[in-house]
Amino acid sequence: MKIDMAQLSWHDALLLSIVIDRSDPGNIDTVEFLVEWTDGARSRIIFIDCYAMYSRMNFGIAAKESIRAFSSEDDGDEIRRIKMSYEKIGADIGSLRRFTLETNSTASLIAVFALSVEVISVS
Repeated sequence: MKIDMAQLSWHDALLLSIVIDRSDPGNIDTVEFLVEWTDGARSRIIFIDCYAMYSRMNFGIAAKESIRAFSSEDDGDEIRRIKMSYEKIGADIGSLRRFTLETNSTASLIAVFALSVEVISVS
């Protein structure tokens, strides 16, 4: 389903899990978040055609991982750097976006650089 990610109610939703799928590298490169929204509904947020990811996750806090903020951008130094490195090998990743999730509970940060994202309701 195509959806405006900024319109989702990220603040205080719960990040339940993160799954990285590289079962067929170069063909299947996805990152999936399982999110529980404040109304109790759950969604799989699947980042498709990923080109980079980084995270700074803090553990050891006995609290659910609530989300502080989520943002998406299509410009910036990191995006330009990734695009340039892939242009050298002939890959066109002009629609690359950075999706960033920040958490309340542990002050963690996850950034996924992907061409598209899909939201699937699981509840």
